[in-house]
Amino acid sequence: MSEVLYQTTINLAAKNNCHTMAYEYVEKVARGKALQILEVGCSTAYFGSALKSAGHVVWGIEPNKVSAAIAGTKLDYVFVGIVEDFIQKHPDKKFDVIVFGDVLEHIVDPSEVLNQCHSLLVEGGVIVASIPNVSHIAIRAMLLDARWEYGDLGILDRTHLRFFTRQTILELFHDSLYSVIDINAVKVTAEAAASLSKITLSPNAVACAKNYATDDYLYDFQYVLFATPSGSRVGRGGELLLEEASTKVLGIVQDTATSLVDVRLRQPLELWAKECNGELKLVSLYDCSEQDILWADVIIVQRVAEPRVMWALGRAKHFAKKVIFEIDDLLIDLPDFLQHHKTSLAGYSVAIESIIPQVDYVTVTTKKLGKQMERFSRPIAVIPNCANDNHLGATGSSNWQNGRATLIVASTDAVLVDFVLPAISLILNRKDILVSVVVIGPPGDAFEKAGIKFDRMPNMPYIEFKKYIRTLDNPIGLIPLDESLFSSCKSPVKYFDYCLAGIPVICSNTPPYSDVVVNGLTGLLTTNESASWGAAIEELVISKALRVRMSEQALIFVKDNYATSNTVRHWDALIHKLKLQGEGKAPTLKSYFSQKVSHFRFIGAHVFRYGSYKAVAKIVKRDGVKAFITRLVRGWF
Repeated sequence: MSEVLYQTTINLAAKNNCHTMAYEYVEKVARGKALQILEVGCSTAYFGSALKSAGHVVWGIEPNKVSAAIAGTKLDYVFVGIVEDFIQKHPDKKFDVIVFGDVLEHIVDPSEVLNQCHSLLVEGGVIVASIPNVSHIAIRAMLLDARWEYGDLGILDRTHLRFFTRQTILELFHDSLYSVIDINAVKVTAEAAASLSKITLSPNAVACAKNYATDDYLYDFQYVLFATPSGSRVGRGGELLLEEASTKVLGIVQDTATSLVDVRLRQPLELWAKECNGELKLVSLYDCSEQDILWADVIIVQRVAEPRVMWALGRAKHFAKKVIFEIDDLLIDLPDFLQHHKTSLAGYSVAIESIIPQVDYVTVTTKKLGKQMERFSRPIAVIPNCANDNHLGATGSSNWQNGRATLIVASTDAVLVDFVLPAISLILNRKDILVSVVVIGPPGDAFEKAGIKFDRMPNMPYIEFKKYIRTLDNPIGLIPLDESLFSSCKSPVKYFDYCLAGIPVICSNTPPYSDVVVNGLTGLLTTNESASWGAAIEELVISKALRVRMSEQALIFVKDNYATSNTVRHWDALIHKLKLQGEGKAPTLKSYFSQKVSHFRFIGAHVFRYGSYKAVAKIVKRDGVKAFITRLVRGWF
């Protein structure tokens, strides 16, 4: 074989990139010092050259003679051959860092090679490695089509001898007597992975792989990690690279795929994990195991009130884990018009009253909601919703026109719109302006009943909603809201969504919108009367200049005050506090009996409640009697 393999250029400005991640790991170890580095499989030294430019001494190992010759002109020394032969011929050579850039999967016995590398590392030396993930969504989808196709590049490179998942990578290093200090992932969509590997994927198979995945690693294309020999400290002189162990947060949720989980937990806590030396794991309630609870430092139970929660709380207490109950709505005071909520949440009120006294903290979205939760006598932390546009950007206003508008009314739940309907009806009958109406979700029922002409859209995934509103012509967001206690405790997240999309908004002059909107500057506030709504709609429809000015100011306001980084700071402060409180504690016999008492209290609260039996019937119908009994037994023991 004489041709040059795996030649590329690197861009250290690209963060979602294995070279950047590996380079940053090396620089963390270096701390401004020049290191002795060995790059195994250096190819033409495109990565080694970057390390060399940073002032390090870089040796390379490369079996391809042509690639090695090119690398030899760039690095301090290049050995032509394989790493096993290098170790045999240079037994006394020592390095601060050994880099395996997509190499271990090409080795017959990577564990043996890693074991041999112990002798090459100085005290405090590290391994930096990148390894492809064979459980990426593209490979899962291919297997669903009963295919396994090798390619010239990518995860199924035809020269790969071994295949790894995140778990087996960690096991490989553990079995080779290394401690993985940190692990990061390059994330790639199924389509991008297929394009890179030049394979064909069925859209149905991709959708199926996504829908039935039970983990959060679907889009992890490649893992980049650094590890040190077990029991060693990192860096020359034995400095610790990380001053404290990472904080592990477990989120227990109803369904890991919902927008509620995305907004409240996944988006802010993934950023928290990246910036604050943390780890995040999200699991559905009935997939949560005792091992998950043991793993965590802090546990967040998101708005779930089912019997299995009692088991999770009992095990958390037994293992002295700190628990947060996260709630974003006042579910114990539902207004009459949310009767379908009352039915679906049967039993929540009593269940919440049973759950909250057992947790260490309650997190809420707003101060008003926090005030209402004070009745449970638990510490409250307000974690505001973050405004995230998923890099979609704001819609352009250059094509907006005076007297033209698309009015948007959207809600995933039933909302009172009675006071808006007459105003919209009058606007639609005007001959001097051109207005259309789009209604997304349940409010469409009221519009149909009123005989108003509109385009109806069903509820859609959160990201699809964000994309859709950006496609509308001359958009204006309408957010009518009643003045009930329940509604006043909600978060203004829909206002954030419209603002980040560059869409001007009219809101009811009631909390939470009256708490954040500056009337006339970042939006219009109006009383819940048809005449007031009509005047506000007319004002925005007629004036393009007002719409542009208001949307620009609102965009700045929301980005400045409700960025994800702001939410991350709130989460970090609470998690750090709870972790410190939980250090040094161990499970006791008393905590075990306390768990059993909690179970008896829970049973007593539900045995005479009709709603509880309906919930049991629902679980039995969905999963079967055997599965329900299994869960019941697990919950007790």
